[in-house]
Amino acid sequence: MLFSQARRNAVILQIRGAGHITASDWGWIFESPQSRAPAMAYNACQLWFFDTYLKGEAPPFPSNAEIYNVQRK
Repeated sequence: MLFSQARRNAVILQIRGAGHITASDWGWIFESPQSRAPAMAYNACQLWFFDTYLKGEAPPFPSNAEIYNVQRK
């Protein structure tokens, strides 16, 4: 696993209720309203990543209830 080989700047997490299409636009179109929370959690993680590693900012890590088992190096 790549995470175990990383020395720094690595994050691994799980999102409750996320399915294969949660990470795509199809997740917003075809999934039920209950699946909106996992999609919002996924989007929050993407924004955090871009703000942190591309913009060089230091935003807080997302605190969505669906995000769990977070490991960071």
